[in-house]
Amino acid sequence: MSDGCCFSFRDVTNFFGKIKTSRSGDHAEHSQLAGAVVEPGCCIIVTGQTLAMILDSPVCTQEFMDIAMKVASVVCCRVTPGQKAEVTRLVKATGRTTLSIGDGGNDVAMIQEAHVGIGLSGKEGLQAARAADFSFAKFKFLQPLLLVHGHYSYMRTCYIVQYCYYKSILLSFCQIIFNAYALFSGTTYWNSFMLACWNGVFTVVTVFAYVLDRDLPRRTLLENPRLYKFTRTGRGMNTATFAAFVFRGLMQAVICMAITFAIYGPTWVHPVDGRVMDQESIT
Repeated sequence: MSDGCCFSFRDVTNFFGKIKTSRSGDHAEHSQLAGAVVEPGCCIIVTGQTLAMILDSPVCTQEFMDIAMKVASVVCCRVTPGQKAEVTRLVKATGRTTLSIGDGGNDVAMIQEAHVGIGLSGKEGLQAARAADFSFAKFKFLQPLLLVHGHYSYMRTCYIVQYCYYKSILLSFCQIIFNAYALFSGTTYWNSFMLACWNGVFTVVTVFAYVLDRDLPRRTLLENPRLYKFTRTGRGMNTATFAAFVFRGLMQAVICMAITFAIYGPTWVHPVDGRVMDQESIT
């Protein structure tokens, strides 16, 4: 790498060999290597033999993961299927979301271990494709999967989830306001037909319409990979956006009830005997 640094398996072997033999807790011997690999643009190259040495020792494994999470990339070459899955498991243990992609039977364990598994169907058969969450024919399709389809799916899911809470709050809070006004007499604000049609007719159009929504054009998402951070940081659904939907539902319920009372007045029909009631007749 022109702008960074790269350490081969020999350097890493010597590095972790010192850690393995050091039991005093003094890690001054490897401070120079550790300080170098965390520079921007650095990478680590590890072979299967070296990786086996690292995974044999919990101390070496922890030190390896501490450095691996700080460098730009880690290349593990000539590793076994079990080692691929173990490295994926270690990355998952740090709290990161993992994605594994492979095209052969030796990648199945890694694909199944990751949060998202992608298999390629090609010359090496369909084992990886059958074991994966997503399957396609070429590596180049990974870019639109993450930057375009992943973005659209995330934004649509976030909106639909929060919209379902919003419409339920709107429906329920109207009833709560009416019950408080009716002195909790048990009178219902909504009739049975309205309740039956609320989710199945009145609000379902918005849900189906948003399935086709695209907040940004496909070309914009492909040409600006930094927009991928928008989904990674959870900006589509968080405490602030959820609170906004809740507040919207509460305010619209208040407005709907205010309009209802202004048009029809303060009276209602008692659910037991059908008499027209108001607060004055009860009090």
